[in-house]
Amino acid sequence: MFRAYQTSLEFLQDNRSMLQKDPLQTVFFEENARNMPQITDRFQGFAVKIEQGGKTLLAARRLHFPMVLYGDSGLCGPLSEELAGRRLLFRQVLAAPELAQTFLICYMKAFGGTFRTLRLMDIMYCRRLNPSLPKEPEAETPGSGDLPALAALAGQFHREALGEAADLRRLMETLQRDLLRYRAVRRQGEVVSIAKKAREGQELCAVSNVYTHPAFRGQGLARQVVSSLTREILAQGKLPYLYVDQRNPISNRLYQRVGYVYHAPQGEYLYTPPGRGEKG
Repeated sequence: MFRAYQTSLEFLQDNRSMLQKDPLQTVFFEENARNMPQITDRFQGFAVKIEQGGKTLLAARRLHFPMVLYGDSGLCGPLSEELAGRRLLFRQVLAAPELAQTFLICYMKAFGGTFRTLRLMDIMYCRRLNPSLPKEPEAETPGSGDLPALAALAGQFHREALGEAADLRRLMETLQRDLLRYRAVRRQGEVVSIAKKAREGQELCAVSNVYTHPAFRGQGLARQVVSSLTREILAQGKLPYLYVDQRNPISNRLYQRVGYVYHAPQGEYLYTPPGRGEKG
């Protein structure tokens, strides 16, 4: 059975028990649903489910963001056929690596194209801060006067994390909207290290956009801003979590020192249809 949902509430209610099996791996389903309450056309996105023989596989995409998958990899073939037949298109996939790669291989076998790995990550979470952390001053919430420094740091983070320049106009709009979600550490009055609360729900809250100016690295500033933000999230009764790049062991050790532990791997992949380049 294949089902395409018309509203996010319908999707969430129908699949609540499955999504709650592993909220850290299904958080982007919740994120997509919050930002796409009415699913009016396939260009806006989709939320679908396929069930066969007691197995279930969920897929959802919002706008240009990656399609997220969760469920039984044995249904990747049938899901591929349904998505293609209904012209529910995607370019990127975010899921557990084995599930994402199984799906993409099935899709390629049936419809051609290629895929490549964009990044491999681990989900980490923290239930209790490391009690041996140094007693450091709290990070602070930046003000509107800090926007130029924040934009410079966020732009550098974007280049290092994604390997491409950020859209400065969109970046400033995002910073102005999310300013109160950031926490910062200063040196000589200037913001030099940042982190941000993201994807905040009733039970979970992500720590994101962790970045320290290269001239101030090695001084424990990232640890300070992450531990401060993590303490704040824990005090709200929520579980802080983050995504770490598997290619960055320094950051991974930093998070472990704060009190984060590994949960599960995630992979992000780019699919290129036959006859199209990656920018097509």
